[in-house]
Amino acid sequence: MRRIAAAFAMLLPMIAFAQNYSIGTGGQSGIYYPFGGALAKVWSDEVNSINVKAEVTAASVENTIKVVRGDMLAGIAMGNVVMDASGGG
Repeated sequence: MRRIAAAFAMLLPMIAFAQNYSIGTGGQSGIYYPFGGALAKVWSDEVNSINVKAEVTAASVENTIKVVRGDMLAGIAMGNVVMDASGGG
């Protein structure tokens, strides 16, 4: 029992400092959502101390805005939307 308690005590700081992030996708019925979910799983599994989840959004425009604001780690968007945003359009 003490070993279990000691192991938990050692894991607690890592859990407490894990950072949570979101990937903006689109609606659950579209292609962006499963793709974002797959990316989130890979990042969460392979990168230490982060938890990433796919977030349902209104897609490209909202994702671009939220990434620029720093509200999301990443967002899936169509190229023309990103190009318009980078040009101020």
